[in-house]
Amino acid sequence: MPLLTMDQGFEQWYLDQLPEDVREEALTLLELQKTEILSLTDDMLIQQYYIPMGYIVSCRFTVGLAHAVYITELRTGTTVHPTARKVAQWMGESLKSFVGVPWFTLHLDETKDDLDMKRAKQDFIEKQ
Repeated sequence: MPLLTMDQGFEQWYLDQLPEDVREEALTLLELQKTEILSLTDDMLIQQYYIPMGYIVSCRFTVGLAHAVYITELRTGTTVHPTARKVAQWMGESLKSFVGVPWFTLHLDETKDDLDMKRAKQDFIEKQ
């Protein structure tokens, strides 16, 4: 389990969803929170419980080729959260350049990320 820190920064995608004036307030609040969290304790194991959602977490996967292909193809669709989709698309490009044999094919969704109603239907339950 990776240690959650603020070293990687806050995910820009979340800030980009905010209106400009609110974005400036959010950045100010994040800096204030960071200062306060760091002043609470020097123990990084404790600090991580105060870090708000939205900070980038480093993760490392060790999987075989078949699993890497499965994960990549599954997570590049437009219904996947844009932050996870960006990583899956990067992973797909890395796989294509790494494998480099003619018979190797990846089925990636490389369309521009946009609001997709299918994503909303996964998150909200429609009343019958």
